[in-house]
Amino acid sequence: MTGGQVGSTSPLEARTATTPYGNFEPPFNLPYLVSASGATYVARWTTLHIRQLDKAIAEAMVKPGFSFIEVISPCPPMYGAMNKRPQGLDHLHYYQEKSVIRNGADPKDADIELNGTILVGKFVDIERPTFWEGIQQVFEKARRRITTKRLPKEW
Repeated sequence: MTGGQVGSTSPLEARTATTPYGNFEPPFNLPYLVSASGATYVARWTTLHIRQLDKAIAEAMVKPGFSFIEVISPCPPMYGAMNKRPQGLDHLHYYQEKSVIRNGADPKDADIELNGTILVGKFVDIERPTFWEGIQQVFEKARRRITTKRLPKEW
């Protein structure tokens, strides 16, 4: 978010221009939210993990269904300063210290706490019929049902 205002993913107690005494609303756990919504591919990386992020984007682009990648990126001017976070390139060092790579982790465990560890990795990579494939299956069932029924003699 620009301007340093609180957002739906701002950690509890995070100070922003609109929450100078700390955020009191629990943040969304985006990997868990999209996983529960049926996403077939869910990953989270920071801007430090450029190779993993590049690979995740390539995988998500060819994955049938809904794919989601959360990229955690610093916002040093407002948020960083108000929460005593590292500035400039020190953010990458912070991500190196705080990130825990756990591919296949349960998205429920991907909450982010202020100054806590950052769970990153590829959390979900599953196969599921797409909406269009589901529609085609319904049409095929209906077609088979119509063609196997006997029509009345008067037809």
